[in-house]
Amino acid sequence: MYHAVAEERHTHGHRGDEQAAVTEALSRTGLRPPERFFLRHPHELSCGQRQRQRQRQRQRVMIAGALVLEPELPFGDASVASLEASVRGEILALLLRLRDELRLFTLVLTPDMSQAWNIADPVVVM
Repeated sequence: MYHAVAEERHTHGHRGDEQAAVTEALSRTGLRPPERFFLRHPHELSCGQRQRQRQRQRQRVMIAGALVLEPELPFGDASVASLEASVRGEILALLLRLRDELRLFTLVLTPDMSQAWNIADPVVVM
């Protein structure tokens, strides 16, 4: 997971303490202790775990990959729409918490109007 999260820093030419940035991003998304996830591969998240747990962890890793860039405007798509309802709610709650903690503006594209009303303000329908 370390390389999956750190890859964006390399792509965008970020300098500085990479390990600290990856550790912080994983920790902020609830993957704790973050060092436990450094050497894991995506397929290893499913070992002996239920489907919901796999979905939660995979979504959190993807969010950590975005946070490692320290964005001002993260962009999301309808990726949570395919998740089970309980996992979707947990991930949306995480996004809301991160928005408030990091004072982020978030642009989310979704076909799910109930999701839009719960996480966005304002909502624009096209």
